[in-house]
Amino acid sequence: MIPSQHKTTKLFYNKWPYKLVLNHSRARYVRTYGPDAIILDCNSKNQKYHNELDTLDFAKRCTKYWDQEIQLRVENSTMSIFCKNEKLFYEMELDFAKWLREIHAPANRKELDFLMAQNKRRVVCNNLPYEKYKYRIAFKTTMDINLRQSFKTWIEKYGDKASITNHTMQWFDNGRSGYGWNPVMLIEDSATLSMALLFLGGNARYIEEFVLRSSININLEQDNTCQHSASPLNSQTIWEQPA
Repeated sequence: MIPSQHKTTKLFYNKWPYKLVLNHSRARYVRTYGPDAIILDCNSKNQKYHNELDTLDFAKRCTKYWDQEIQLRVENSTMSIFCKNEKLFYEMELDFAKWLREIHAPANRKELDFLMAQNKRRVVCNNLPYEKYKYRIAFKTTMDINLRQSFKTWIEKYGDKASITNHTMQWFDNGRSGYGWNPVMLIEDSATLSMALLFLGGNARYIEEFVLRSSININLEQDNTCQHSASPLNSQTIWEQPA
């Protein structure tokens, strides 16, 4: 299977520019117990895995990178590997080719350097969300319900300078919070952003800035655009950003 290729537009976990997605039936066991333990089990007469030689091969290849500067995320048979080092990324791409399903990397050296040089979150894109919004605020889900409602009343005065998902509008109005909510808002300009942050105090979880490729002198022939996380006030449409 030829892996799908994707351009990294923002750092994964605000840290990693490269990502490989692998599929192996024993991925969760390798992550939980470590590849050395899986190799011992594969070589044991008392332990037999389905497709044992394939599992042994996969575990042996994992040992080469287990102590490197990487981060793993495993869900069932899917293992995602994140890294910073370009050489390491290409080595893993070759080593895990048999199980590779997705490849994520910056479009070129300029975008890599740009993403890694930033002290705050930036999203590289061809077009701004809705052709106008430069910033995205994610709210802390522990934000006080009274402050939420006050903020909603206040921000509505700014009209289309702010764009909020219907999901977030519901969160503003009810007392529920915590897991399952992802309240966000798009902001048109830095002046409105500054005012919003003053109102929110410590209730902003993070801020992302959308940066046009053209502004960093990059002209790429591709259709990739920013994935939006908000829609105009009171709209039912919700755009989601890929993980």
